[in-house]
Amino acid sequence: MLDNIKERLMSRLPPPHQPITDIRIDIKTDKIVLDMKLITTKNVTVTYCKENFKNFVEDFLKILRHQSEVLDFFCVFNHQENDQSMNRISKTLLDSSRTSLEKLKVKSIDLVSMGCMKTAMDIIFSLDSRELKSINLIFNGKEISDFDEIYGLVRWNQGERLRLEVMVNHFSIQNMRAVRELLHHPSIFESITIHYKSIGDKDVEAFFAPFLPKKEFDHCLEFSF
Repeated sequence: MLDNIKERLMSRLPPPHQPITDIRIDIKTDKIVLDMKLITTKNVTVTYCKENFKNFVEDFLKILRHQSEVLDFFCVFNHQENDQSMNRISKTLLDSSRTSLEKLKVKSIDLVSMGCMKTAMDIIFSLDSRELKSINLIFNGKEISDFDEIYGLVRWNQGERLRLEVMVNHFSIQNMRAVRELLHHPSIFESITIHYKSIGDKDVEAFFAPFLPKKEFDHCLEFSF
């Protein structure tokens, strides 16, 4: 009880009248770190004990309700082996979008150390699709079995063409097929870049024909439209 009160007293959220430009959330084993950069260039960092996750959710909701300006950058870095906390953040964003007049506006989003594509898409789909320009997804699993969930970006995007960057350990045949399908939508994507450690079909030029990927670096494919 005392720790809970102490944590709330130490919480230093920015005043509602000061817009935030960047938000980074680090989900660690024993704590959650919320780091915010204000338009005044000042940084505000608040740390929450993992046992008091609800306090983080309450503060995060307050931030979302008062954030009317477009965020330049939004990042969630998951240092755990599962997506449980990521799912709760996704639900918080979704709840906020349902109860407020506007969804959170973000130009660039990084989701780091994800376990599955559905969680990543749930977070992205809770944002304002008219503002997002850049998506960077980094996965920690050996293989992403639900990679097809990424198709939802085609229906969801109502704004500018997206720069999509994905990092996976194994770029399987199933994953390659999903990306090949995305290549048929140049009106949605400005570029698609895939980083991988291993790949299901090494003859990438034949697999993705007639789309020709750039191969400037090993274990990286880049498609530009």
